[in-house]
Amino acid sequence: MNRRLFAILPLLFCGAEAQELGVGFPNGTSLKIRTQVGGAGYQVSSAGMVVVDANTVHRMVMDNSGKIVFAYDLEAHLVGHELTLRVKPLDQNYEQRLRRESWFPKGSPLDNNGRLYSFAKMREVPGVHAGDTVSLDLLSNPTTGDKITDLIQASLQSLNTPHQENAGADEFQLSRIRISIDGKPVTQDPATSASLTGAAAMIYLPGRGGYFFSREPVASYGFQRIGNVVGNQLLFTLGKELFMVMSEQPILKNAGASQVWVYHDPGYKPRGRAFDPFGKKSGDEIQVATASDVQSLLPR
Repeated sequence: MNRRLFAILPLLFCGAEAQELGVGFPNGTSLKIRTQVGGAGYQVSSAGMVVVDANTVHRMVMDNSGKIVFAYDLEAHLVGHELTLRVKPLDQNYEQRLRRESWFPKGSPLDNNGRLYSFAKMREVPGVHAGDTVSLDLLSNPTTGDKITDLIQASLQSLNTPHQENAGADEFQLSRIRISIDGKPVTQDPATSASLTGAAAMIYLPGRGGYFFSREPVASYGFQRIGNVVGNQLLFTLGKELFMVMSEQPILKNAGASQVWVYHDPGYKPRGRAFDPFGKKSGDEIQVATASDVQSLLPR
């Protein structure tokens, strides 16, 4: 079943359909999100990312230059055998932290209040069943009919459940990951409480900077094809240290053994809790994010 919500704002940017992102919740449910662009006048591609902050998903839709053209918060609550989706304006405190990030794309369009474009108020979508797709009209041009829409597909299964169709072998799948360096655990607890999927991934380790992962070579930034994925393990060596990332499920969907590109930025340090998967009060935590393309994650 498809459901459509409201059109909100005049269209500012345009693009082609983006890759699918996935996010899982501790209650065992999950959402798949993809951006659909309609209209003959589109010339750039739309990318995006999702960031898990406690039980809230911060969703950012980006154009092909990396600017954020729309952002909002999303929650999924399990009620019996149904989901209630709660779509909210982007949290103001989170936006302030986000805009202090070194990677935040300068020149992102702002509304009349000087904020990122978002929904004007919170809306609830109750009675969402497994397989239902909720359609969110984000940006639209009433004159031309062009629009940018997020399609959110609900599942009552975890992202860890094996898929039998179009399972995106090129996607990373980070599920309650644990990290060790030279065999010594970085943390005793999983570094994420949720499951994240996307074509690119980032892990921030306090005191060590950011580690960026891509299935494809990336121009500049010094990416090296040094990551080896076997099942639920990602191994790579930097200097004389061996890093191991372990996920509860295979790190690459249906890809088996494979190599990935790795870039390490030792000076990278997010401000605040922009990527904090737990939403903790302390400032410097292990942080994890995925996106539909690695450019959305890289420092700028």
